[in-house]
Amino acid sequence: MMAEVVSKFNATGSMVGYLYQCREALLLGIEETKSFPNLYLSIERFDDVAFEKGGTPNVLLQLKHHAKPGNLTDASPDLWKTLRIWSEQVAANPQLPVERRFVIITTGTAGENSVAAKLRVPREKKTDEADALKALEKTAKESTNEDTKEARAAFLALSPESRANLISAIQVRDNSPNITDVRAEIEDRLAFAAPLEHIPHLVDHLEGWWFAQVVRKRDRTTACRYAATACDVPRRHFHGRRSSIRLIG
Repeated sequence: MMAEVVSKFNATGSMVGYLYQCREALLLGIEETKSFPNLYLSIERFDDVAFEKGGTPNVLLQLKHHAKPGNLTDASPDLWKTLRIWSEQVAANPQLPVERRFVIITTGTAGENSVAAKLRVPREKKTDEADALKALEKTAKESTNEDTKEARAAFLALSPESRANLISAIQVRDNSPNITDVRAEIEDRLAFAAPLEHIPHLVDHLEGWWFAQVVRKRDRTTACRYAATACDVPRRHFHGRRSSIRLIG
């Protein structure tokens, strides 16, 4: 099944990044069902990945995969491209930071004393958010990087209150596992579901089902990337567990 996904997405730019996005979405869904037993999850509908309730996303996730280790600095294009997306959304609806969490998951490392480090959860200091906001505003005004020019402008175009609210809603998860290690994380999360020696086989079946859903929903319509039909993760994979993950459009 992985080969089928590779074939279908081979012409869409960053194939590895997209496969990482899909596999990480499955891991995130498994983790999130601990708190929300009937989870609705979408891929590239509202954001890279989103958790939804009643058709409205309440968690937006940007996923950043890098083949080589690197630091996430205050001027990093990764950071500013994400801020542009979220700044434009907040500009359209200033209430969003109150209603949603904005999450960056990256295989990179937040540099020491960087904005990304200050926005990890839990926050280490009471002043982290204010310090992060000040640093971002400084970078937005002083940077000469053409790659982030429009993103910096979008951030500065927000009102001071909206910028502060957005920063408060952001969570950074750095040093996240890469596309290969995510598989091991999925196996670990499902250790309860079958005898230890059967876990790899179980995850093979689960991933095969999951990637089939991604392919099917992407191909179902040209009007939007995914169709709006919910699909439960087959419960036979969970040996009695009542939680389900639904991939929707």
